[in-house]
Amino acid sequence: SLNPDVVIFNNAPKLKNLLRVNKIFPRCQKIIWFGNPVHHYMFSYLYCRLIDKFVCVSKYHKSLYNNYNIRDRVVHIYPGINAHEMELASKIRDENQYVWISAPVKSKGITNLIQLWRNILSINPKAKLDIFGSLALHGSKSRKIFEDDVQALFEQFLKDKSISKSIRLRGWVESKVLFESIKGAGYSIVNLNYDGSFETFCQSAIEAQKLGSFVIGGNYGSLPEVTQQGINSILLGKEDFYDDQALQAKLQKKLNPRHQISPELTSYALSADAWLQTIRQANPKYKVPSIRDIFYILATALKYSVRNRYSFQKAK
Repeated sequence: SLNPDVVIFNNAPKLKNLLRVNKIFPRCQKIIWFGNPVHHYMFSYLYCRLIDKFVCVSKYHKSLYNNYNIRDRVVHIYPGINAHEMELASKIRDENQYVWISAPVKSKGITNLIQLWRNILSINPKAKLDIFGSLALHGSKSRKIFEDDVQALFEQFLKDKSISKSIRLRGWVESKVLFESIKGAGYSIVNLNYDGSFETFCQSAIEAQKLGSFVIGGNYGSLPEVTQQGINSILLGKEDFYDDQALQAKLQKKLNPRHQISPELTSYALSADAWLQTIRQANPKYKVPSIRDIFYILATALKYSVRNRYSFQKAK
């Protein structure tokens, strides 16, 4: 009974599901919305017209695919945030309070937090840090906060009593508790990774801005796009972590911050209107995939599957 004009997939569908949708609805537009980097074999879906458009979550995210000959079929739309959950009562902000609100894992730069926090304490001995999150934020079934090697680093770090008394490990909390903590904190720390695994959007940085907290993060990925250096964020580069004096100077150079969300984001309705605009612009040349197209996709997927498995076994 359904006859949709558009089918939107949230991240990559299984090939059998995609083929089934194409068989049932051959004339509808198929769009995949990606929150993370796209596996390269997925571009064969675009070439074969199994998918009409990829939607990325930021300009940075989209720029990762500029070298592909399908740039007109890759667009970006900023995701929305649950603004209604952030309608909290006014709260006195503690400028000495910092909160870590990214997943506490190596890929988010949690190990760089150690050096950063030492420098923050040298500037402001009254500073306090709450570390939120756990491994569960990245799909792990473990209840632990840190990975084993990160746990060992933090145990060593927290042997210094002046440091340990300034830090609380909060772990996994309900979103309301997290938002109230961000609203009461002067600073929110997000992804500090400078070696890779950069943010494609960083919803936590947007939530911090919405709640009026100043953002500290890495000057990479989408963070320079969704925050404004010196106005609502301090963004740190790799070079900052190799020079304590330079890092402290950068942290102290917070001039008249205005707690406001970046204009680039507010210019987006963050609503269905942006989606409709993308759908109207899709305008694909409909084509039912041939047997040859399907074999090409299967061969490409198999190629990358074998390569990734071989790389994983070699790493082990």
